[in-house]
Amino acid sequence: MEKQIVIKPEEIEKSIKTVGKTFNHMAFKVLMEKFEVKIDEMMEVSKAHRVAGKDSEVRSIEIATAAKALDKVIDKARMTAKRPYLDFNQALDGMVRPLQKSLKSIEKDERSKCVKYRNKVLAQERAAEADKPKKVELGGVSLNIGGSKPVPKAEGKVETHTAGSGSYDKVLVHELVDITKVPAKYLLLNDKAIKAAIKAGITQIPGLNIKEEMKMTLRS
Repeated sequence: MEKQIVIKPEEIEKSIKTVGKTFNHMAFKVLMEKFEVKIDEMMEVSKAHRVAGKDSEVRSIEIATAAKALDKVIDKARMTAKRPYLDFNQALDGMVRPLQKSLKSIEKDERSKCVKYRNKVLAQERAAEADKPKKVELGGVSLNIGGSKPVPKAEGKVETHTAGSGSYDKVLVHELVDITKVPAKYLLLNDKAIKAAIKAGITQIPGLNIKEEMKMTLRS
């Protein structure tokens, strides 16, 4: 007999202790509130600004680069504040992730086994339904022709000897048979491949309009 695996949540909770210091975010919050006032002012200026010539274009770039520069300052403050906790998180993840990976692998393997078995049962059920007896009239007598022994249907939910259970639902899935017959609305462009082709010098692709547009780079 296989050994039963019993997981008791209360035992796990008792084994996990609070590690590290609690992050006091209030000082950082005050700093962000100061930035927020400045950003609101910049937002109002940006909403009112229009580009219609060289001078207004220069002004627009000034506003954009100022926003970019302030964003860098705020992001640097964010990273400085979280750095000790980020290092702790990385170390913690390094210890936990391998264990989680193994557990997810076990779950995936067992789920795959059960689904494979249930798909086999489903196929048997469908075959039995297709092979149901057919009534025919012969010489004024109604006869049942064909049909095999019915396949018993499996339960929709399986309870285990522990606290777990597994439930099944019939769902429809798709597989590609002939891509040339798939309606266009169900197809997606490979944007990454198209960009790579254009970068390689291709300027004409059937069904696509490849055109020139301006791209802007800001430096703050």
